[in-house]
Amino acid sequence: MEHFDRLKSRIIVEEHSLTNVTTGHPEERNVLKLDFFKKNFKINVLSLDESRIVFELINIEFSFVNALRRVLLSEVPTMAFDRIVILNNTSVLQDEILAQRIGLCPVKVDPDLFTERTEGTEPSEKDALEFKLHIKCEKGGKRESDRRDVTTADFVWVPLGDQANMFVEGEEPCLVDVESPIVLTKLLPGQEVDLIAQCFKSNGGDHAKFQPVATAWYKPLPQIVLKRRIAGEAARRLQSCFSPGVIDIHVENGEEVARVANPRLDTISRNVFKYDDLSDSVELSMAKDHFIFTVESTGILSPMDLVKRAIRILITKAQRMLHELNKFEDAS
Repeated sequence: MEHFDRLKSRIIVEEHSLTNVTTGHPEERNVLKLDFFKKNFKINVLSLDESRIVFELINIEFSFVNALRRVLLSEVPTMAFDRIVILNNTSVLQDEILAQRIGLCPVKVDPDLFTERTEGTEPSEKDALEFKLHIKCEKGGKRESDRRDVTTADFVWVPLGDQANMFVEGEEPCLVDVESPIVLTKLLPGQEVDLIAQCFKSNGGDHAKFQPVATAWYKPLPQIVLKRRIAGEAARRLQSCFSPGVIDIHVENGEEVARVANPRLDTISRNVFKYDDLSDSVELSMAKDHFIFTVESTGILSPMDLVKRAIRILITKAQRMLHELNKFEDAS
């Protein structure tokens, strides 16, 4: 019975297929029951830095996890370049290519300070940011060092209206640098770039340039069970079949023996099935209700802030759905 209950909560990984994938009848799925969810749902942060967060979601349905991923990609609003007026461009890049490169550069500013622009209206301090870029490479140089890179650090913010009073000194809107300023184009002596770039608020559902995440993905928690003792040369081969850190080798009575160290690091590559003597010795599976979620920010917002904003959007959508259902019940 215990083995059966374990199988119900796991997807079995075979050489060429996945089995036990279906989640079963809704009445049998505890994760869909509100009382069970309130009591047993957990979020554990595994790692967090300025650009990346890894956390696990426990006792939750696949669909909810995927909804969080989709909201992160397409519904968390940001500010991005959407109108670029090129006054002069004699660089090697055509105007359209230069504008496209600028449009994809992330702009670090809190989107909650702005409203979405109404189509057909002029930009204002409430719905737009404006930057200027004017770089000229002086004539006369012939060396390689006389060439000039045009980067995101060359943009100058131009406050509209009373925007200068909206931001604390040192926290003004700027373009995000990853490890160093992003190179947009290169100028030879005598070449020039002069343009005005305006930012507006939207989300990834409108265009990918508004996405606040570089990546947002999840995987079910892997589980690896060794059915028998694997030692010697076979243990080394088994270790090479998995991602580094998944299988550990320790010594027992002078003999190297394999053991599962950290299955979380596994990518379910199925390389173990290449070896006939090992394929029947390992059971691979994935949890149906335990997920490891990774979010990498573009630098516009912190990873933790991104997750919180996405959850608030999910809550708002659920409340809207309940409101509409209640209206339907009242009408009937």
